Amino acid sequence: MEAKQKAKELLRLKTTGLARFFVGQKPVYNKIRSNKAIAPAKYITSVKKEDAHECECKPTDPDPCGPTSNCLNRDMEYECNPKYCSAGDKCQNQRIRKKEYPKLDVFFTANRGWALKVMQDMKKGDLVVEYVGEIITVFERNRRIKEKQASGDANFYYLDLTNARVIDAGPSGNVARFANHSCDANTSSQKWVVDGDTHIALIATRDIKKGDEITFDYRWEYEAGITSRECLCGADNCPGTIGGKTYEPTRGRQLPTVAKPKRSSTSPGRKRGRKSSLSAKVVTNTPEGGRPPRKRGRFVSRGAATALDISADTTDQQMTEMLPPLPVDPSIPLAIAEP
Repeated sequence: MEAKQKAKELLRLKTTGLARFFVGQKPVYNKIRSNKAIAPAKYITSVKKEDAHECECKPTDPDPCGPTSNCLNRDMEYECNPKYCSAGDKCQNQRIRKKEYPKLDVFFTANRGWALKVMQDMKKGDLVVEYVGEIITVFERNRRIKEKQASGDANFYYLDLTNARVIDAGPSGNVARFANHSCDANTSSQKWVVDGDTHIALIATRDIKKGDEITFDYRWEYEAGITSRECLCGADNCPGTIGGKTYEPTRGRQLPTVAKPKRSSTSPGRKRGRKSSLSAKVVTNTPEGGRPPRKRGRFVSRGAATALDISADTTDQQMTEMLPPLPVDPSIPLAIAEP
């Protein structure tokens, strides 16, 4: 017992000293202000009048296109276009376009790496920051994942933008990439349409005080073949893990449960003694009869595929080689998010 207490104390001193070392330091990364499309992925930056969503707000309204205006665009999470909005210069529904962010600061924590905090008071519903990065195709995302795994890099910043496109804030991004997970988050990731294309923004879910850390729920759901991660947010409602399964750091990766295919001599088209050609699928949390429910800004921990084709003769070693490596930095929002 005394040895464990000493080990914990040494770890505390080490992490505290590390955090003090980074005081005043800033992380090094390629900063960009807006999403950058990497061919062949495309990104819309303008819209024609016939495609613009015009609201019914007027410049003489008490709160034109504001939080209390019942603006149709705002209610549907569409930003107004300044060229076609009837409220004109009084429009208050262009926050992402105008980058109306509060002052934000990146700092280093003792146990969760880099983090993000706000330097002014904020109200519920305020825009904190847009999640900015490179817009790439799903194919390019899979290629980058394989490249990172080959080099031993477990830091991922992928966030699904649409069914075919992904935001990767790893090579290039803004300060939103440093927002940590929390089970009692003060912001949520929301998808807004600006000029006909999708943007992802962190919106305050409650009043936030100056100096508070900015967090959001990664919604990292468990999938077969990937172990849960230890959650270090420290919230009162924290279950201790992210992912829905018990975190077991001593066991390492958990192999998926495989249902062996049944062989029946009475099945149509199958002869006695012939080896079954059926293959088993890794059991996931997908509901019966279709795709998983769509969730806004949901982080999903997975590799290039959600299910692995495993035959009845597949060995444990072969299944282990199919699995992606576990993440090592809990401050990094791992994985691929689905809309």
